[in-house]
Amino acid sequence: PGMLSAVIALIIFSVGIPVPALITKFLTSVGSVTSPLAMITLGSTIAAVNFKEAAKNKMLYFFSICKIVVWPAIIYGILQFFITDSVILGVCTILISLPVAGNVNMLCISYDGNKKLAAEGTCISTVLSLVSIPVYMMLFL
Repeated sequence: PGMLSAVIALIIFSVGIPVPALITKFLTSVGSVTSPLAMITLGSTIAAVNFKEAAKNKMLYFFSICKIVVWPAIIYGILQFFITDSVILGVCTILISLPVAGNVNMLCISYDGNKKLAAEGTCISTVLSLVSIPVYMMLFL
């Protein structure tokens, strides 16, 4: 449904089909509710995580360090050849270094994946980002 909605919206926007105000207002209201609902779902998933158990999983640390440190370093190295503004380069690097998104949990819930592992990964990467984000902000901004 999400992809189909996006394609339909793209067609409506590209062709310039006028949308009645009632429909626009309704869709705006539905759209403004999605983020809070996603955060509630993410919070309930993470709340069920046993942090002591998650902290013992070395694989989560490996992937979190890759996501928060290694990947941003690689991207920074590549982007510095294309972006000359240091603030924009810093913002791009910081955005790439953000913790694992709640989308991973949402996809696991939707497709019956390993919700526990996804929640643990989100939890570990979020805790590690409490250190990494301030460091990146001092370095880049």
